Parts: sequence; structure tokens; C-alpha cells
Amino acid sequence: MSLPRYVLHEVRALLAVHCMKLCMAARPFEGGDRLKDETYKRFHGLENHQSVQSVLHDFMTGNDVYAYAFDFVEFNSVEMEVDRADDESYQRQLRPRHMLVLKEILHRDPSRKICQHDFTLEVIANNNHTGDKLTRDILYKMAVKASENCEHALKHYNLYADVHKNDPSGLVLADMLEHVLRKMYVEFKGCSEKPTSKERKNKHIYEEEDMPETHVFQGFFAFAMFGPLPMTGKKWIFSVDKEEFFQRYPALRPAA
Repeated sequence: MSLPRYVLHEVRALLAVHCMKLCMAARPFEGGDRLKDETYKRFHGLENHQSVQSVLHDFMTGNDVYAYAFDFVEFNSVEMEVDRADDESYQRQLRPRHMLVLKEILHRDPSRKICQHDFTLEVIANNNHTGDKLTRDILYKMAVKASENCEHALKHYNLYADVHKNDPSGLVLADMLEHVLRKMYVEFKGCSEKPTSKERKNKHIYEEEDMPETHVFQGFFAFAMFGPLPMTGKKWIFSVDKEEFFQRYPALRPAA
């Protein structure tokens, strides 16, 4: 089954943000080309940089924090095709006991299951148009845009958390994400990222109830997994206070 385009894009954005965050934590005073280079190396795990662990590989294997992105499903419930009948016992010996299925709270489509085998390293790592590895500039732009969108989403989360802070059940991740998605859908005029001033003028009014079931903003996977109510239990720094952000990462402050 082909991988939905929005899921592919979100996985790339999630991993790009993760790589950039790792690099920024290791070298908070470095930005520009150095940050782009390190983000690229973290993403692809280049052969000539064996000390750099590929975040892409971690995702593909459900390793470390990416175990929280998947459900582990028994493989005996999944039919596998074999070329010949006498190969069946051999295939069973090689078959892993479990397969990874992307959590529905991320892909938001109850009508389908997106399995580990729907992802390939090549598909995620390559540029769709050229077949080449995603460049450092593309990855960096993905990471910056997704981070900016997460900062927008954080504003909606803060309001939601303030209203529901005294609820007996506390904050529920699924309910919070649904609320934030609908607010972002209205704010972004149905787009996955903030529309330009011109686009805003040409867009009709969007209502929360109009949001398609599988709609996400760019950076949603990152917000769900590492945001203020993280699936992984680990929070990344998404701040609505730009000055606070630039004090922590001065190399990213735009030139005056």
C-alpha cells in the first residue's frame, strides 16, 4: 500500500526537527552552514561519519523514542506472500515476531493501518523529484517551518490547558491534539502552514467542523511526540517567546 503523502511529509519534518534539536543542544552557539551540515549528517547517518547515528534509522526500527510512534503487532495476524509453497517454512523462520504499525493518533485515518513495511529508507530519505538524498537546505527549511508551526500550536495548547487545568481527568492527549488541530485549521485557512497575506485574502472562512479527518499542520508529528504533552515523555523546547528562544540559541538569531 502506498504511503499517504502527508504522512511521508510529516515523518520527514519530524526527523528534520529532531536532528536540528540534537545539533542545537550539542552546539547552541553554532548556526548557519554548520548547523545545516550537522542536521544533514544526523538525518542520513553518512558513511564517512560513522560516529553520527542516523535518526532515520532509529525511526525505521522503532528505536529509542520512536518506539512511541508505533504499536507492536503480532506478525501471525498478517498474511505474507511467498513465491513457492516449499518456501513457506523458510519464510516463517525469517519472519520477525512483531511488526510496527504507526499509531492512529498520528496518521488520523481509522480506515487504514500504516505498517513499517509501507516506509522505506529510500522513500523517506530521497527527494521525490530527483531520487537524490534530501539536501541539507531542504531538511533545514523543513525543520524551521515545522518548529515555527509548533510554536503557533503551542499558543492554542496554552489556552486549552488553562481552561482544562482543573478537569478531574486532567489533560487528555487525544482531546488536546484534536483541539489544537482544529484551531490551527482555522488559523491557517485550511493549509498545512501559515498562509501568506495574499493567500489569506483569497481564502474563504474556514470553520473547525469543516476540518477533514486526516488534516494535519506541518510539524504535527513533532508536536504530538515532543510537544507540551509528549507521547514520548520528552519535551522539546518550543517557545512562543522569540527572545527566550534566541537567548538559548543565539546563533539562530537573524542578522539585524
